Amino acid sequence: MTLQVLTQYEIRMNASCSCLTFCILALYAPGMAADPASLLLLPPPSGYESGLSPSLHRSPNGETLSAMAGMSVSRPVSTRRQGEADIGLTTQRRRWSSLASTSGSQPMTWGIASDVSAQLSVGLQSELFYTDNIKYTANSGAVGATVFELTPIIRLDIGDPQEGAMSSSRLSSYYTGILYVPTVRHLLEDGEQKVLQHFFGEIGRLTDITRISLRLDYDERILSSSDDTSLEDTYTLLEASGLLEYHFTPKTMLRSKLTYRDITVEDGLANRLIWIGEEALEWAATAKITIGLGTELGLIQFERAGLGSQNYQQALLLGRWKPTAKLNMSARAGLEWRDFNGGTPKTMQLTPVGAVALQWLATEKTRISTRLRVGNEPSIVQQGALFREYRLGAEMMHDLSSQWYLSGDLQYVRRNYDSGRRESEPVTRLLLGYRESPDRAASRLNVELYVQWRQRKRHGNFEAADRSQVGIQVTKFF
Repeated sequence: MTLQVLTQYEIRMNASCSCLTFCILALYAPGMAADPASLLLLPPPSGYESGLSPSLHRSPNGETLSAMAGMSVSRPVSTRRQGEADIGLTTQRRRWSSLASTSGSQPMTWGIASDVSAQLSVGLQSELFYTDNIKYTANSGAVGATVFELTPIIRLDIGDPQEGAMSSSRLSSYYTGILYVPTVRHLLEDGEQKVLQHFFGEIGRLTDITRISLRLDYDERILSSSDDTSLEDTYTLLEASGLLEYHFTPKTMLRSKLTYRDITVEDGLANRLIWIGEEALEWAATAKITIGLGTELGLIQFERAGLGSQNYQQALLLGRWKPTAKLNMSARAGLEWRDFNGGTPKTMQLTPVGAVALQWLATEKTRISTRLRVGNEPSIVQQGALFREYRLGAEMMHDLSSQWYLSGDLQYVRRNYDSGRRESEPVTRLLLGYRESPDRAASRLNVELYVQWRQRKRHGNFEAADRSQVGIQVTKFF
């Protein structure tokens, strides 16, 4: 039995064009995409810390737009266990934290087919890129660097990942998925080397009316910020969560989720523990419209006593709309109450929050995605501060042929800190990719070349920080 997956984890890494020949000869490999998507329609307001985003139905051809590129590495979550895709609200390419494909699977290295099936996928990715500002500092202090990364890929699925009604299937209702992808990162100029770990595991059970899932996620590789991660999104993540879905009727569903999250930053000054409780009630009003109500409660406790803690509550309206087979939209909007305890004295804050994501299949070869999010986040760069972030992103993907494709991303981020600091961060990215086979589930080789520019501009009399990158990524599944 070939296992199908819904979500994918995307590794987008940058590379030096001068080393193209070396990378291709060293490792043949499909580009990796990632999907840490929240199973709830409600993403935590600290979603930029987790990479989570609201769920959204699959695009007309069964994939999220960011998956239209080559073969991707997926978290072991199946299309059968998750009936709708998730799409990132930004074009941000944080390793293993971007949202990606909803169809196909990694090429199988080994597997068995029975009432309880199993599949093992093994691969290897090489990454080589050059950036003119490796630490993303002000331009006067910018230092260039060439980075080579090597990432083994081990993914194991056990259980029933197949689509179809459980009542008509003899397959197991229990499932387990494990993904392990350590990364060896080497700076060529000074010889510095790090080993950055990432592990994801899930165990669950699915019946006709319920789904129960437990997840564990540890990722320290984003600490290095070696591709295009903003400083406000750079940390190590440890997350454990439990999910319960219950269908009262075929059209009505209750979702509950509890999450524990440990955020660790490099200097240790903004380390925090986060507890989140989420609840959502959804109703499919028509075949094209789903509406719902949601609430979210969170507690953020900083390790430094002087920073105190924060707690927040959100009341939300939820909606999904699919007017045509080629257009798909998901949205959430509401109010957030946030209280501050200890640290710098602050009054209770009441602000609107929301997110909108839209997918459009313009042609059979061209897909367009736009995303907008407005929310509040505790700062990593400025300890003790809270910033309000406005994030707008757009992405277009076009198939040049069955094997070659182009991708273009634009993003604009504006952050307003309660300390008075203001900054903006535009990003643009262009990618050319090649996949060995038009069938992504059978493609064992993918090569991607891309160039990217990012700028962080602090308003006032402050110097900007620009960061340009160019590189190649090659991934091979065995």
